[in-house]
Amino acid sequence: MSASTHRDSTPNWGAGIGIGVALGVSLSVALDNWGYLALGAGLAVAFAMALGSPAEEPDDGEGSHGGAAEPPHD
Repeated sequence: MSASTHRDSTPNWGAGIGIGVALGVSLSVALDNWGYLALGAGLAVAFAMALGSPAEEPDDGEGSHGGAAEPPHD
């Protein structure tokens, strides 16, 4: 994968933990083995990364108009 096609993203921790814990508790109760809670916690990280949103580009101080140069004021 080249650097030009790589997109940084920020993990969505709230959704990841919610889905992971729900899956872990569901498996634990259904299979009567509380060890599946650890599986749910591990999957929470995977879900958080998969459901992440694109990272915001850092502000370069040019304002919110996309960095276009302003015309000179006479």
